Amino acid sequence: MKNFNHLNFIRVTNEKHISVMYFDNGYGVSLVRNEIPYGRGFYYEYEVCVVSADFKVMSFKPITDDVVKCWCKDEVSDIMAQIQNLNPSDDLPYAVHDTSVIQD
Repeated sequence: MKNFNHLNFIRVTNEKHISVMYFDNGYGVSLVRNEIPYGRGFYYEYEVCVVSADFKVMSFKPITDDVVKCWCKDEVSDIMAQIQNLNPSDDLPYAVHDTSVIQD
């Protein structure tokens, strides 16, 4: 089973990295890792969502309605395991997004 250590991140900004991974069941995980300054260092905040094969955010109630915030790699790995255990025939609804808040 794939976990956090299997993800490859791409730097988007100095503080933000992204990763997307698809699983054998057709679902995937989309992850944003934010570096948040703290004292002389920083800590990570992770934003995780379930995505379909056509990269639409899915609503999966036991995991999340949209995007879930995690504070450690183990939480991300747990969500990844839940996604990998989804049945490929499950018909998950798409999450509803307010696109009016998206900025370029």
